[in-house]
Amino acid sequence: MVKDNLLEKYTEKELTQSSLKVYTGLDLDLQRIANEAITTGIKEADDMLAKRRKKGAKLPELQVALICIDPHTGEIKALQGGRSYGASQLNRILAKRQPGSSFKPITYAAAFNSAIDGSHPLVTPSTIVDDSPTTFNWDSTQPPYQPDNFHEKFGGMTTLAQRALALLQYRCDQDRGDDRL
Repeated sequence: MVKDNLLEKYTEKELTQSSLKVYTGLDLDLQRIANEAITTGIKEADDMLAKRRKKGAKLPELQVALICIDPHTGEIKALQGGRSYGASQLNRILAKRQPGSSFKPITYAAAFNSAIDGSHPLVTPSTIVDDSPTTFNWDSTQPPYQPDNFHEKFGGMTTLAQRALALLQYRCDQDRGDDRL
């Protein structure tokens, strides 16, 4: 990605034949850890989906994206835009796509900040929310929208902490052989 950005300003020849000094915020130790986390996580996800797939069903390979940003400086410390650059050069960090559940930690952090900054309504991990199936009707030109989640399960009246930690709990239960959520 650094090279791609440099090629917007310099030719390939200028990059290879000049003595440019390029500085980034990348942290090679964090990048190594990010790569290991992706390798482990994608294997777990592949194994979990293999159980859900019908025999012989050919589904596209899962993809992944990870970015680690220093919240104080905005520097990118680690980044991986896909499962394998060799298999696909699409950088999913930069792709214009829906973020899905990966945006949840940012949403929870912003909501929980109300406990620090004193804004209202006060939202904490113990705040009770209704996690029930919902249908949104926009107008007669749009079909109704019914959001769902990966596990297709809802919790009814529950705390934000329970919903925020539900996926983590599910993964722990799976590790013990319990497939309930």
